[in-house]
Amino acid sequence: MLGLITLINGAYMSKLINSRFNWLSSDHIYPYVLAGILVLALSIRLIGLDKGIWLDEEFTIRMISQDNLWEMLQALSQDTHPPLYYVLLYFWSKITNSEESLRLLSALFGVGTVAVVMSWLKQYSHLASILAGIYLATAPIMLRFSQEIRGYSLLVFATALAFFFASRLSTQPEKLSGYIGLTLSLTAAISTKLIGVMLLAPIFLLVVMMTALEQKENLWMKVSATFTIPFLAFIYFYFFYLTNLSRNTENFWIPDVSPYLLSSTWQYLLGLSSLFFSNYLNHILSFVFFAILAMAMIFGKWQRNFPFLLVVICFWLEIIIYSLIKTPIFWYRTLLPSLIPFIAFIFLQIATIQAKKIKIASIILLTSFSILVTANWVTVQAYRPVEYYKQVAQLVESEWQPNNLVLFHPPYIAKTVEYYLNKIPLEGGKVIYHSKDIDNIKYDLEQLSAESAANKNPVFLIIRVDLVHQLETFKKLLSVIQGEFKDSLNLKVFLIISHDVSFIEEQDTYNSFLAALEDEFGQPISYHDKKVYILSEYEQI
Repeated sequence: MLGLITLINGAYMSKLINSRFNWLSSDHIYPYVLAGILVLALSIRLIGLDKGIWLDEEFTIRMISQDNLWEMLQALSQDTHPPLYYVLLYFWSKITNSEESLRLLSALFGVGTVAVVMSWLKQYSHLASILAGIYLATAPIMLRFSQEIRGYSLLVFATALAFFFASRLSTQPEKLSGYIGLTLSLTAAISTKLIGVMLLAPIFLLVVMMTALEQKENLWMKVSATFTIPFLAFIYFYFFYLTNLSRNTENFWIPDVSPYLLSSTWQYLLGLSSLFFSNYLNHILSFVFFAILAMAMIFGKWQRNFPFLLVVICFWLEIIIYSLIKTPIFWYRTLLPSLIPFIAFIFLQIATIQAKKIKIASIILLTSFSILVTANWVTVQAYRPVEYYKQVAQLVESEWQPNNLVLFHPPYIAKTVEYYLNKIPLEGGKVIYHSKDIDNIKYDLEQLSAESAANKNPVFLIIRVDLVHQLETFKKLLSVIQGEFKDSLNLKVFLIISHDVSFIEEQDTYNSFLAALEDEFGQPISYHDKKVYILSEYEQI
């Protein structure tokens, strides 16, 4: 509604924006605009901090809950990510370790990203700085990762700093601050996520294009050192610290690159995915955003701004080529750093549009886009978890009675659900940690099912539909359950649909799990589709 009002009053806004261009761009007013955008960015990031954790966040919380820092670092050496974010969060959690406070650190990095990008673009255009700030403050993808208890907010913040200092190095090559800042920023990015190494080539290319190095040969040594130190950090983490990296990535869960994956990833990064909005609003926002994009592409000054787009293309090509020839890593999270130069390109293009009416139209459309996505975030999206483990756990806990069995498939979701099972003693249920070993499952159920079956107690089965192929193992698990409870079974199934399945073409994967349940136990006696999770109950007497 707010967005429609904005569009209806477009004529008034056009006159207002036209008369205020110079006013907004003045050095006197700009600090107040900057402060207002940062207040907006922080305010909306503080909404919904208690939405509930998902799998990756539970892993983070488990890591920082180690007895001491050394044990945490040892545990992280078995993972696939460097430890910088975990170290910062470890010390942050000593203040308070509630879900809200843990998310707050990411929110601060998110606001920091807005501030850094605005400061970076200000040297090129006050208007581009303001528009980029508005977009970054309200973009759905930025809001999500500004609340997630993972290192991606720090990665994007470090990326923004890297571009800020790369530009300083280019415009003031005689000053050391640009070299030092760029070195530290790139090292921080790589020390947070190994994907940060993919920033080295694009940013080096940007520096070369923006700096007349051929006229200042003595700068080559400084530039080389600037990029060498972060690369050495990558070498250390890749070959020495992350001792199980090769084994962990041998059969990586990320799907192969495909046209559908490219399309769905691009939409999600731009905030146009149905994961963020209803279909009706999604179509409106897609139209508005692509109208902005078209105006920027057609009417902006390419000759000035194309280096930023070239950086984006270079980064994407690195990810795609690596995914094709070695290990699939093309995923929306790994592509987050590319948003920073892309946003810079788009809003610098808008700022350089000569036709005033077209420039005003693009600003009106951006304002409408930001109002709509902010309204959706404040009223709906901020309170939605990435995946509904908290809600499912609360439902299970509300119905659980002593001697009820609680089973999990696949086993790695157990810890996330258990995080919210405050009233259920761990010894009161059975967690299947070895779902691929059917003999172990059968033995465990034989030990625990007798009393449950005798009293006709319900068995709770919590499932996650994931990208990883788990269907055949799931069918074997159902067969074991059927065999152990053949005389009396009351099975309550909670099926959590992973948000990741939206990025692959086979979006009806959960139907295969439901079909397997029906084949084994017949039609459910109750069925409730909540879209993000499904509740169904099966009974055999």
